Parts: sequence; structure tokens; C-alpha cells
Amino acid sequence: MNEHWYRWQNDTLLLKVHLHPGAKTTSINRLADRGIRIKIKSPPVDGKANRELIALLASDFRTKKSQVRICSGELGRDKVMEIQSPAALPEWFIALGGQGKPA
Repeated sequence: MNEHWYRWQNDTLLLKVHLHPGAKTTSINRLADRGIRIKIKSPPVDGKANRELIALLASDFRTKKSQVRICSGELGRDKVMEIQSPAALPEWFIALGGQGKPA
């Protein structure tokens, strides 16, 4: 992936994520040097943080959890997430400068 925090591959959206597990609240609030910064409540134990991240992105992009997967970084904070055929673009995505797939 290039230095940008997202890119489209046909109907699939790839997102760079810098995850902060064990936070007091769940939020997607800003761009960081290594991708979008996402805070989640779940601890990084037994895959709980990854499952919450997948559920959050599936809900925000209005797609099934099975259509969201971790491409790289499963055991680290820096991840590349793949979202297949998102049905919607959430407000936070657009506010951070994200755009729909190119025509």
C-alpha cells in the first residue's frame, strides 16, 4: 500500500489501521502516521480486539463480518483491513477525506 491510509482494489476497500485496544471508549477519531486511529474497548487477548474491530468496521460500512478481514498485522497494532463491497461509506470515512471507489 502507498502512504495513503486507504485505497480501492475494484470493489474492495483496503484500510490502514493503527489500533488501540483496551480503551475506555470505542472511537474512530483521526488519522495517525500509520493509518486511521481506532480505539476499542476489548483487550488484545485471545483475538477479542480483532473481533471487535471487524464487527465495528462491518457495522460502519454496512456489510457482513465475513466480508471484513485482516490482511496483515493480525498480532500487532498496525493492520491492513480488507472490506469487500461496502454498502455505505461512514461519516468518519468521508470526514477524514475518504472517497468512494473510482469509476
